[in-house]
Amino acid sequence: MIKPFLVACLIFSAFHAKSQSYGLQVGADYDTPVGDFAYTFKPTKAYHLDLLWYSYEKDNTINFTIGTNTFTPKEEIFYFLTNSDQGYGTTVYSDYKIFSAYMGWMRNLNLAERLKLGLGFNFGAYFSHYTTESNGGGSSSDIGDTNVYLAAKSGFSFDLSDHLQLNLQAKYNAFAPTGKNDARTPAFQDNRIGTFNRTWSSGLAIAYKF
Repeated sequence: MIKPFLVACLIFSAFHAKSQSYGLQVGADYDTPVGDFAYTFKPTKAYHLDLLWYSYEKDNTINFTIGTNTFTPKEEIFYFLTNSDQGYGTTVYSDYKIFSAYMGWMRNLNLAERLKLGLGFNFGAYFSHYTTESNGGGSSSDIGDTNVYLAAKSGFSFDLSDHLQLNLQAKYNAFAPTGKNDARTPAFQDNRIGTFNRTWSSGLAIAYKF
């Protein structure tokens, strides 16, 4: 964890040397699972807190973000067909809890005096935890993961005043388990390694620029 932190500090130092202003932002998104992840979990609300740095011309924005969200299972009990004469087995999922920590970059394009279009990406980590309880051939697990997180994002920002900014943003999120912090099995034996969970999210945020 030391090397990524040092890299982030170097990027921040280089950017801050040319920075005109910085800000704080709070926001909420509606996060919708897609693909295989959508078979098990419902859409949910996600919340985030951002430290923002703006370039001299405000045409670039860097964010350092922490956030949290919790996906709930679609069903109380999931059924699966076993390979034996027992018929069907069952699996019960707990809530899928995520704490996120990441940084991002956005390029801002002027559309009008106070309106900008932004395009960019996020990169960082999702720290997740959930449990499963199975019978009839399945296995029960208590799973904590460090996930690599990537997102492509776009949005609009509108300056309400010299200090207040309203941001509307959409993101395509992907996160994959690394096997770290997982007490269930060694990473090289973990069949979840290489699996990408994906979500679409969109939401509003309000930023205060100092």
